[in-house]
Amino acid sequence: MDIISIYLCINFNYCALCFVEVCRLPPKTGPCRAYITRFFYNSTSMKCEVFVYGGCDGNRNNFGNMAQCKKACHMAEVCHLPPQTGSCNMYEDRYFYNSTSKSCNRFVYGGCDGNQNNFKHKANCMHRCQPEKVCNQPPGPGGGSGNLKRFFYNSTSRSCEVFIYRGCGGNQNRFRSKRECIHTCQPLVKCGGKPPPQKKQTYSVFSSPNCYLKWDTTCSESVAETIALHSIQNSRFFVDI
Repeated sequence: MDIISIYLCINFNYCALCFVEVCRLPPKTGPCRAYITRFFYNSTSMKCEVFVYGGCDGNRNNFGNMAQCKKACHMAEVCHLPPQTGSCNMYEDRYFYNSTSKSCNRFVYGGCDGNQNNFKHKANCMHRCQPEKVCNQPPGPGGGSGNLKRFFYNSTSRSCEVFIYRGCGGNQNRFRSKRECIHTCQPLVKCGGKPPPQKKQTYSVFSSPNCYLKWDTTCSESVAETIALHSIQNSRFFVDI
């Protein structure tokens, strides 16, 4: 398994396992010759599909049944769902992520039902579905006479830093708190340090579009014993690492 491809960094050596990355991996049969029916998430068709697993090696996009696959990779689907007005008759301006044009577009939401590809603000849509575009923007102080403390992601230093926002305009690389900035941007940085040990043990982790470790946990021999991920969804899975 290419462990670097699914371990993401919070800072230079802070790593965590994100299921969004796992669900983008291609199916891998492996070199062994067993004939085992498994399921993988196809990020192109946005569905969980059957493949044949040889019994060894492979990667983490490998689930014992359809339910496990759907549960683990549900968050990867959100930004590819079509816009849904829903069954109610209200008229609310909302945004959805258009995976074809790779942009957030406006649509009319009826007020109930629909799906999760539904955001009140364009910035929320971009933060969720195309964070790499948001996080590579320079700080935008904007115009006006305001003196508001905000945070932006500095792609050069790979950290979230303070800047002064004037209150109008600017761009989407602007967060009210350092925590929000970290959640959105720092998990995009690939691990450059030593990856966690590849031990065949099972640990409880959480699914989240933005995963991260506690600040006192670094990539070390003890990381397997100290993994502690925060989660928005609180959906628990168990994986072997």
